[in-house]
Amino acid sequence: MGPRPNARLSPGSRVRVRLVKAVRPDVEYDADVLSDDGSHVVVRAPWAEADARDLGFVRFEPGDVFTEHYWRDRWYSVKEVRTDDGVRKGWYCDVARPVRVEDGLLVSGDLDLDLWVSADGRSVLRLDEDEYAAGGLAESDPAAASHALDALRELERLADGGFEGIDVRASPPLVNLRDAWESEARNWIAWARAPGHDSYWRFHRDRFIELLPPPSELTLDVGCGEGRLPRDLRARGYEVVGVDASPTLIEHAREADPDGDYRVADGADLPLADASVQLTSAFMSLHDIDDMEGAIREIARVLVPGGRLCAAVVHPINSGGKFASSEQDAPFVIRESYFEERRYADTVERAGLRMTFASRHRPLEAYFAALESAGMLVERLVEIPDTTDPPGHRWRRLPLFLHLRAVKP
Repeated sequence: MGPRPNARLSPGSRVRVRLVKAVRPDVEYDADVLSDDGSHVVVRAPWAEADARDLGFVRFEPGDVFTEHYWRDRWYSVKEVRTDDGVRKGWYCDVARPVRVEDGLLVSGDLDLDLWVSADGRSVLRLDEDEYAAGGLAESDPAAASHALDALRELERLADGGFEGIDVRASPPLVNLRDAWESEARNWIAWARAPGHDSYWRFHRDRFIELLPPPSELTLDVGCGEGRLPRDLRARGYEVVGVDASPTLIEHAREADPDGDYRVADGADLPLADASVQLTSAFMSLHDIDDMEGAIREIARVLVPGGRLCAAVVHPINSGGKFASSEQDAPFVIRESYFEERRYADTVERAGLRMTFASRHRPLEAYFAALESAGMLVERLVEIPDTTDPPGHRWRRLPLFLHLRAVKP
């Protein structure tokens, strides 16, 4: 069966976006499909690069969310840019050939002529006119060049009118963390099950298991994902129930461990009775739960007196800032307030696998306040660097993860 040219995309599905550049390398990334009426396609994706890019008039950085509007019958695309907390930065408009969709790939042919419109609409900047002229499109494809200039003028008219008529201001709301992880479920399964691929295999699992008390009665794993930690705990003699809000991840956890007990449930609404659990593990999940405080209240509810919570989270210093570059001696910079909670997303591509990690930055005191409110007492805290890095390298100088063990009196 051959390709399906311009097939309509299904809302809620994933699509691979390819931006075809005339001179520079093509750009590819995954996006969530929001709508497709046969002409107008809307997708959403996080900033696709590992580092920030400052263009002078705007700074794009990890955590930014792009709601991208493409048309099969127009020579441009419009991309609304917001911070991870939903604050609009503006619109980046590409003059491009009408989009093509086939076999899960959305292809946009960039013509190297762009427009930036600030969030308040007062600043409208033509971009890359020198690149466009140097590309020689007027000579090589006069018809396309004519479409390109007409499209640029149309974008300027639309920007002047606040994009009235193409509905870029009425973008659907940001998905919650539960839905974000469900949309990334298959990417995560591939990522998590590649032996040696991430820190879980290299050092993190073993450091976390050191925190756990010996097996005794029932253990609950909150945010179990595709089940790798429950499988490893069961192999060490623990009786485990795994819960996760992602139906896809639970389905694959059950397939990998048919004798295990895996349930679809929100961390803030656990399907267990009061005082029924001796130990709760929350390995790299509390920062990925929308209602972290509610999850900790629920964990305290299901624990027996004397029961313990063992948790691992992205260290708040880690999520609070970024290294200025990938150089090993790069400085670590916190540009935004460490104390303000905010949504963020990191897209990582390594060894042929690509994954977007959607999480919420919270200061350290937010976790401790939630534990205090739930009546739990912290008895141990461990800060975890990347011990596989040589001394002095980036993540040997700062902690990647935070481990804590708390007891219910």
